[in-house]
Amino acid sequence: MNVLIAVLGCERDRELYEVLRQTCYTGCDLHRFFQGTIAQWHDEVQVPVDDDYISLPMKTNAICKWALRNGFDAIFKCDTDTYVDVGRLLNSGFEQHRYIGFCRGEGQIGYGSGGSGYWLVGQDTIKLIADAELTPDVMVPGRGSIRGEDLQVGKVLQNAGILCVKDERYRLNLPGPEPKNDVITLHDVCNADKKAALLAAHARNQC
Repeated sequence: MNVLIAVLGCERDRELYEVLRQTCYTGCDLHRFFQGTIAQWHDEVQVPVDDDYISLPMKTNAICKWALRNGFDAIFKCDTDTYVDVGRLLNSGFEQHRYIGFCRGEGQIGYGSGGSGYWLVGQDTIKLIADAELTPDVMVPGRGSIRGEDLQVGKVLQNAGILCVKDERYRLNLPGPEPKNDVITLHDVCNADKKAALLAAHARNQC
């Protein structure tokens, strides 16, 4: 299976790219950082989408189109502040499902959290998102994002009869991946310093 680790990036987060290259993705050639600006390194891909937060749904749409053009069978989509244990990720059993991650909500309202990362497995699954008309996110004061890329992806797949399989090894809070557990990813929502959070997660995973 041809696997892509698709990181939703932007010009502002280049410092985080470097942290991820030196931690999660050392020796890995499966990842790509997707951004709206010109690619500067071999693991960066420019897509025709703005680099602002509200454009993330369309960036995910563009990633899926790029993945299909380049023959990928499965995408793990995550963010620049997501710490990933790549070895565990690839041996997680993802291929048994079409859509899996940390599922927020239940049943028909459930969707895979974009922060902790989710899998789209099979070109038919990826094509559903590539062909979807995703729209800009909407930010509401006091509530934050109400039309995020992960929510929109979940809705498209639900409409096609594909529900998110909940896997708590993809996490939004501590503990992250450590030698004593089987956690795969960490999107540390409690630490506002993204660089520090990634480095701390890596340090704990090396103990």
